[in-house]
Amino acid sequence: MSQSEELFDLAVACHIEQMDHALTVKELATLLSISPPTIYSRARSGLIPSYRIWGSVRFDPRAIADWIRSQSISVQGAVSESLRRPEDVTGNRM
Repeated sequence: MSQSEELFDLAVACHIEQMDHALTVKELATLLSISPPTIYSRARSGLIPSYRIWGSVRFDPRAIADWIRSQSISVQGAVSESLRRPEDVTGNRM
């Protein structure tokens, strides 16, 4: 993830966190530039924090903001770990 992508993700997280209502699938899909079917699929599999109200999927803005931030940290950690521990040509850590 590039630094500009990371800053964009953090800006989106801050924007979402300020929202004062539960987000719908359509709203979250628009904010994250992800298709609604992908949002449904990731919510169903537990990859995106969600809950249901009378059968409708909703997203808590604070939980989504925290999730976005954790995704950014996970990517940073994986990148920094791969830079710290080089692999040989077989993919084994050296």
